[in-house]
Amino acid sequence: MLKSKRQPWIVSPVPLHAFGLGATLQVMAWVVALLSLCLAPIGPAKAAPSSVTYQLGSDLSLQVLADGSLLLVEGKTDQVLLSGSLDDLADSRRRRGQAQDLRGAFFTAREGQDAGQRGFAERADDDGDGRVDEDPLDGLDNDRDGLRDEDFAAISDRMTTLHVEQGHGEGQLEIMHWDGPRLGQALFLKLRATHELGAAHRPAYQLDTRGSAWLETEVACGGHDLLGESLNLTGLALVSRLVRPASGEQDFSAPNSRVAEDRNQVSWLGVMVLNPDRHGPGKRDLDPQLNQQSLRLPLGEESLALVICRAPGWVQLNRLLIDAHRIYAGVTDPVTGQQTRWIVPPLCAHCRLEKTVDFEAFLGPDGQLDLTIRIGPGRSGLLDPDLFLLDGTALGLPETVRWEPTDGPPVQSDWREHHPDRLGAGVVAGSRLFCDLDLEVGHEAAGRLVFSFPNFEGGVSDFLDAKNSHLLQGLWLDGRPFSVTGEVHPAAEVETAGPWAAEAEDSAAAEEDPDRDILWLSPDLLDGFPNPFRERITIEFVVPSTLEETFDWERIERVPVGWDKASPMVWSGGQPSVSVKIYGVNGQELVSLREGSYSPGRYDVSWDGTDAAGRQVASGTYFCKLQLDEFSVTRRLVFLR
Repeated sequence: MLKSKRQPWIVSPVPLHAFGLGATLQVMAWVVALLSLCLAPIGPAKAAPSSVTYQLGSDLSLQVLADGSLLLVEGKTDQVLLSGSLDDLADSRRRRGQAQDLRGAFFTAREGQDAGQRGFAERADDDGDGRVDEDPLDGLDNDRDGLRDEDFAAISDRMTTLHVEQGHGEGQLEIMHWDGPRLGQALFLKLRATHELGAAHRPAYQLDTRGSAWLETEVACGGHDLLGESLNLTGLALVSRLVRPASGEQDFSAPNSRVAEDRNQVSWLGVMVLNPDRHGPGKRDLDPQLNQQSLRLPLGEESLALVICRAPGWVQLNRLLIDAHRIYAGVTDPVTGQQTRWIVPPLCAHCRLEKTVDFEAFLGPDGQLDLTIRIGPGRSGLLDPDLFLLDGTALGLPETVRWEPTDGPPVQSDWREHHPDRLGAGVVAGSRLFCDLDLEVGHEAAGRLVFSFPNFEGGVSDFLDAKNSHLLQGLWLDGRPFSVTGEVHPAAEVETAGPWAAEAEDSAAAEEDPDRDILWLSPDLLDGFPNPFRERITIEFVVPSTLEETFDWERIERVPVGWDKASPMVWSGGQPSVSVKIYGVNGQELVSLREGSYSPGRYDVSWDGTDAAGRQVASGTYFCKLQLDEFSVTRRLVFLR
C-alpha cells in the first residue's frame, strides 16, 4: 500500500506592512491554499456503493441493492418486472415494507484475476498455502492468516459478492454474469443466510414477478457438444409469462394470448435452482414455495445456486436454463476425478463461426408464408422458430416445421402442439422438437428446413412488388443473432435446389410424378482413410459393374419392374462419366481430384488439403463427392492441421 509522506510547512513570520495591499492579499491567498492542502485528507473520500447494476441485454437491467434485494427493470417502460428480497434474516416477525437495518458491502472480481484463480488453473492455490479458495471474496479474513480475500474463486466476466449483516444474522450473495448474446440475459446467484433463531425461522429469498403466476414445469433443450454428440437435456424450472401491455397500461400478467405471442409481444422470466440436492441425493428439504406471483426460496448454511433470466421467447428461455445447468455442472477431469463447477461449455467450431443462413420465402395469396432455409453439410439448422423478423415484421409462431433431408423422407411436426399455452396440461413445450426433426447429429445433416406461417400480416401483392431483396433476422438456438437478405417469391414458383440438394430435387420430382423411381447410390462406393487426417487422405472410389453394387437397396422403396440385382449396370456410352471433387461446407468446389470415363473397378486418389490453386485450406469439415453420370454420393472428411 502506498503511504503519503507529508513534510511540515515552515512559515517564517513576516510583517504584512512590508508588502503593499495587493501583495498582502496575494500572500494571504497563498497561506489559505497551503493550509487547505495540509488539512485535506489523502485522496478523495469515497462512499460505499449502494447498488450495482448489470445489463441483461439492450433494454433490461438488473440492480442489486446493498440490503441484498434486486430489481429487474425494463428500459423501455422503466417498469420493474421482477423484484427480490432477502427475508427473515434476523427475526421471523419482520415483514416486508418495514424499516430495515441491513449493512452490506460489495466486492467485485472477474475470471482469471490475481487471487481469484480456480479450478484447473496452475495458480489455483493463489497464496501457496496448500489450500484452494479458502478465503471467499467478502472483505473478511476467513482463513485467519492475516490477509483478506487472497485466495478465492473468481467466476464469470463480472462477479460481485455482497456480505449482509443484521442483528445476529448474516447473508452472503454471489452474483455472476457472462457477457455476450449466449448468456447475457442470465444472472447466476449463490445465496447463503444464517441466524440464531433456529430452523423454525429459516431465512429465505423471495422473488415477485409482475407477470403471470409462477409455474413449475419441465424445460428441455437439444443441441450437440463440442465433439458433435447429440444432447437432449431436461430440468425443472419456475417460469412466468410477461405480456407487453398496451400503451399507457402496466399489466404484464395478461392471460395467455397467441395473438400477443405471434406478434413477439411476449417474453419469459425463468428461475432454476441449480443444486436442489445440495444436502445429498433425494434430500430436497428446501423446495421452492409458490404463492401465485411470489416465489420463496428457503436458505441455509449450504449455498443455494440458481439462475434468473429473461428471454424473448419460450425456446430461448429453455435454452438459457439448460445452458445454466450445464455451466453449474462444470467439467470433471477424467483422470483425477476433480470437478470444477461454473465452466461455460464451448460451442463447436461450426456453431461458433456460423454467421448467416441461406433462405428463400414463398408467399401465397392467402397470406401463407413458407420460409425455407437451405442447410448444407457442415451448416447448422438449429434456429429459433419463434423469433423471425422479415423486413422488420415479426412472423410469430410457425404452424408447422418440416425437415426435408437430402438422404431420407421428410419429417413434419405441428409446432403449435409445442406451444407454451399448453403448459397447464403438462406438455413440455420447448426446443426438444429439434430432436424429432433429427437436426441434432452435429453438423452432418443436410437438406431444407421449412417454417410455415399461416397469417402473414401485410399486403401480399404490395410486399412482393416492393423490392427484390428482403431482410431476414433471427436467432440461432444458442442465442446468437443473424441478419441476411434473400428473395420472397409468389408461392406458385418452384424452388430451384442448391448444389447439395440433388437428392431433394429427386424427392420433389417424385411427389409430382408418383410413377418416377428414386434411386440412391450405395455409400460403399466412396470412402477415405485416415479420417480425420492431418497431412494426406487416401480416397477410394468404386465404379460398379452390377445393379446390386450400384444402388443402396435398403433405401429404395420400389424396385423398378423387371430389375434383377445381379444384372450388369448399363451406363450411357458404355462407361460412366466419373468425377471426384472436394467441396467446402458452403457448397463451394475447392478442387477436382479425378474427371473422365472409367471402366468398372476400384480406384484411389489422394488429397493433401489444398485447393485448386495449391493453397492450404483451414482445419475443418469438407466433403468429397463422387459423381457417376447423373448419380452421386458424398462422404464427409475432417482435416486437422
